[in-house]
Amino acid sequence: MKHQNNLQITNLYAYSPKKKTVGTHAYEFIGQIFSFNYSSHFDGQLRIIPSDKLLEKGRNREYFAPCEGEIKIDVKDIPHNENYDIYCSNIEAARNFLTPAMLAWFDKQVPRGLTFFLTGNHIYLAIQSNLIIFDPPKNIAAWKKWNIEEIAWRIKAMTQTAMQLTEIFQ
Repeated sequence: MKHQNNLQITNLYAYSPKKKTVGTHAYEFIGQIFSFNYSSHFDGQLRIIPSDKLLEKGRNREYFAPCEGEIKIDVKDIPHNENYDIYCSNIEAARNFLTPAMLAWFDKQVPRGLTFFLTGNHIYLAIQSNLIIFDPPKNIAAWKKWNIEEIAWRIKAMTQTAMQLTEIFQ
């Protein structure tokens, strides 16, 4: 899906093979990535990811290690520090972006499993919804159970979520 502000939404799933089990996988993420333009310019990059406290047992923490040029910072918002890890390449720009109102918004997103990345003038948000927006049936039995109305409601809800997200960062 594309929209003004160069909004794009895509499904994403990531999994790791279960040890000692052939043909099965442990899904670590099923959800959507929202990508859109940021109305301002951010000098550097900023990542806000769920902390160990929020991650499911067995999730691979190596995915969230600091990237080259990044350092981990804390903010004055204690609940935010407990729920999220913040990595940035420009501490001053990160602190200017992470206003009390923005931190409060992030704190409300904890149940959604939100991951955030900002670089230059582009934002990427990953939300762990545990569903695929449009997941076409893969066999006859699935076709018989498939409900187009349910899919339409799912797409409408995801579109509304996307619009709300873009408004927050404008």
